[in-house]
Parts: sequence; C-alpha cells; structure tokens
Amino acid sequence: MLYAKSLYENGLENEARKQVRIGKETVTSFPISFSPVFKSPEAVLGATTTLDDLEYSWNKKRGEAQKNYDYWKGIVKDKPDYRDGYIMLAFQTLSLQKYDEARVYIERALFIDPTNETAQKLKTTMSRKGI
Repeated sequence: MLYAKSLYENGLENEARKQVRIGKETVTSFPISFSPVFKSPEAVLGATTTLDDLEYSWNKKRGEAQKNYDYWKGIVKDKPDYRDGYIMLAFQTLSLQKYDEARVYIERALFIDPTNETAQKLKTTMSRKGI
C-alpha cells in the first residue's frame, strides 16, 4: 500500500490504482485464516488504511480537482487574458493527469506574461518530470 501511495503522490495515479487492485485481488484470494500473522486483508500489505479507504480518498481528490478544473475553465473562457486563471487551470489539469492540456495552459500564461515566475517554475518542473 505504501508503494501505491507513493506512486499516486508522484502523479502516477493509474499505476497506483493498478497496485491497489492487485493488492485487493491478492488478499481476497489468499487464505489468511490459516496464519495468525494476518489479522485482516490490509495486514498483508502492512497497511494502517484500508485499500477501500485509500481509493475513496483518491476519488474524492479527483472529484475536487475536476470541480476546480471546471471552475477555472469557466473563468478563462470569460476572461481570456487572465494569466493567473491559466496558471490555476494548469495546476488542475496536472491533478487530473491531463499533461498535454496543462502545457497548453502554461504556454498561454507565459504568452500573456513571459516574466511570471510561477508559470516559469511550473514549466521548468513539468519539463524536469518529463511532462
């Protein structure tokens, strides 16, 4: 489970979800009742949080990111020259793992204000991470 959390926190949501699925499949097919070491399915992975709770928190964060994305999308539609709107939209698209779209929004923010430090730093960070 720690591996899945680490993947998720590093922007690899799909791989993290795959690891949770594998963990669930493993613990449901493994006869834990024969071993006193495994008190619960989560104990197999050394978890303090259940796999279902972990997925729930990820889904909640994704829902919040989608809500924020929709909000900022509306803002830049109404104010197409609002630099900070594009920066916020880029952050939200990164949360949703829409990397190509995030690059477009950062480029738009930098077109409006080429000297903006936040946009420059975000672009640099994205480049370093291969996004």
